[in-house]
Amino acid sequence: MKTNFFSFSMKRFSVLSFLIAVGIVFSSTAFGANVTYTGNGNWEDNANWSPQAPVAADNVFISEGSEVKLSSDLSAMKFKQLNVSGKLTIESAGVLNIEPTDGTLKILNINGGVLENKGSLTIKQTKALSTVALITFGDNAATDGAFINTGILLLDNIGSTNSSGGGKAISFNQTSADRTAKLTFGGTMTFNIKSGTRFIEFTGGNAALDGTVVFGTESEPMNCRLIYFGTNANVTFQPTLNLTMWSSYVNGSGVISIANNGTCNLTNKGKITLHGKVEPATASSPGIYVSGTNAAAKCSLMNEGTITMDGNFSLGSLYINGTTSTTDCKFENSSSATLNVSNTDASAIVTSAAPIVTLTNSGTMSLSTLANQSMLFGGAISTFNNTGTVTVNKAILSNSLTDISIVNNNVGGVFDFNVLDNTAKCTDATNKILFTNSGGKVMGRGVFDATTFATSTGTLSPGGDTGIGMFTFSDPTFLLSGNCTMNVNGKSAAGTDFDQIVSTGAMTIDNASTLTMSIGGSYTPENQDLIPLFVSTALTGSFATVNAPNKWVSNYTTTNANLLFDNASAVSSAGSLNAKVYVNGNSIIINKTTDSSVLVQIISVAGKLMKEYTVKNQLNTISASDLKGIMFVRLIAEDGDLTQKIIL
Repeated sequence: MKTNFFSFSMKRFSVLSFLIAVGIVFSSTAFGANVTYTGNGNWEDNANWSPQAPVAADNVFISEGSEVKLSSDLSAMKFKQLNVSGKLTIESAGVLNIEPTDGTLKILNINGGVLENKGSLTIKQTKALSTVALITFGDNAATDGAFINTGILLLDNIGSTNSSGGGKAISFNQTSADRTAKLTFGGTMTFNIKSGTRFIEFTGGNAALDGTVVFGTESEPMNCRLIYFGTNANVTFQPTLNLTMWSSYVNGSGVISIANNGTCNLTNKGKITLHGKVEPATASSPGIYVSGTNAAAKCSLMNEGTITMDGNFSLGSLYINGTTSTTDCKFENSSSATLNVSNTDASAIVTSAAPIVTLTNSGTMSLSTLANQSMLFGGAISTFNNTGTVTVNKAILSNSLTDISIVNNNVGGVFDFNVLDNTAKCTDATNKILFTNSGGKVMGRGVFDATTFATSTGTLSPGGDTGIGMFTFSDPTFLLSGNCTMNVNGKSAAGTDFDQIVSTGAMTIDNASTLTMSIGGSYTPENQDLIPLFVSTALTGSFATVNAPNKWVSNYTTTNANLLFDNASAVSSAGSLNAKVYVNGNSIIINKTTDSSVLVQIISVAGKLMKEYTVKNQLNTISASDLKGIMFVRLIAEDGDLTQKIIL
């Protein structure tokens, strides 16, 4: 009740006179009254307020079903608490200040109601050590709570919350079934948030963020946690959300922390941009942290929009952690999603040492870093399944010396190792990784250590569609299977003028594999140009199919698989005679599909018949230890003939 009763309408005068007479009128400045709005109208219209119109230090309640508009400047009054279960609209001329007189009550509590600020709203917490949020979406709401800002908003807790991390600016706790609390950013927003606190805390239930908001600047980054998840929170960033933060926050649980002991999910359909502004020597801190804190935890980040992280996040830009062997944590980048990471001092993606961690990409991921690895996996059960496009500029490694993390490049997947040069590591045998190219495409350049890469059914294309690259495999015995797509833009240097695949040990070409070669750039081949596309210490096997421009023929030696340009000789295709001719060591191999009789002639470039045989088997080996140089092998059969140039 009020001592300043002259501000009231005359309708209240008789009631107030009675209250004064009986001595029960108290100062609202000292104690504050609970003032409830029960109808529709303007904030200044006292007729609909019970028991009185609100003044400074009152607790104001907008009851369910009520619709209230504020269109005047009330900046001279600081209200203690505002509870919205109905609808409150602060019009463009409206000004409202909320500042509590104690540190325990909820300040702005949206309990299933809607607050739309088109004017000016200031919310402050000045009570020392208080951890009460400036805005709270209350529990057990009958309808969806919403806060929409298109005007001027000031959130200030500088003089209040402690530095332990328990303080927060906005708290979502609308846990009612099928209810979703929604916060829409916009207008002109100023955030004076004490260092070390949480800006937004999700403590359960469903929530959604929308609108456009920028936290901090490049010169003045914010030192607070942007997002913190409590137990069983399910949050959606709407498609039209555009959220940017310049962060100097240092904490092992990250700037966005999706971590707790229940089911915590963040689905991003909008745009998130995080700029790390932490000095490299500062304690470890990730950008986005996904972690379960007990065995039942299921925490996930689902990206259906765009996430961009740059600058320094010293524990990794995206860190996915599991604390027990049954914790299930995952990251999914959907087919319409983009993840762009450029970290100056740490890995783009990190998983912890002993989790069940699953990463799935069907969209686009670009991962670059100045550190030693683009992706650092931990634990034997860390798995990355790719059916989208991934570009990395450094190696993919594990922090385990014994356990093997798995990368599956599946059908539709493209993996580009855009590393510095042909000698840079793509994988390391010491840091256990198994990369399986199961129907996908791998391109780029670099070195795969022994037992870290399986070609499987996928495609190797060192230079990609038009570029030039070089892959080296350090296996003692390397099996080349699937498809190889190789570009030739010149003949001088491997990795610069033409694609090349090297095995530092022996190489076996799977007899079901396919080679496709393309000529590009300004290169014009000359007669007898020989391009060593595949190099090893000992070569066995051959491609089932070779697709090359006219007059390019396959050529096999004891160490190399080459393509030879022959402009002088009339080298025929197989035509109706289905057979293959290649060299293996000091032998000529003739592989036919039938057991029919074929006449074999070995002819020198001068046209001299050197040897002649008749073969009937499907697989035939002819000794050529006494022959050297360029030869022609001619096969003559009833169903056609074939002439193949070889080098002995």
